[in-house]
Amino acid sequence: MNEQPQRRFYIVHDEKGRILGLAPIVMEQVNERVRLGYRLVPGPGQRVTEIALADEHVSLLPHELLDFEVVFHPETGQPHLRHSTKI
Repeated sequence: MNEQPQRRFYIVHDEKGRILGLAPIVMEQVNERVRLGYRLVPGPGQRVTEIALADEHVSLLPHELLDFEVVFHPETGQPHLRHSTKI
């Protein structure tokens, strides 16, 4: 089977951008009018951001994405991943 790497994820993160959880965005077509999907539910002080992985991240396994953090471009507000600054 020829599977494409998952490019889009829901990412739960805290206010500092630290990734707390993630799940691939998958929609299942039930019929012509109905598509089923899911969305993560953030806890207090958390938010869910939808991210399309950049080419350099798409080959990573989901658990490897935990080494990154969510940041927002200062001008466009678009979310992206950068290597975490945690020690």
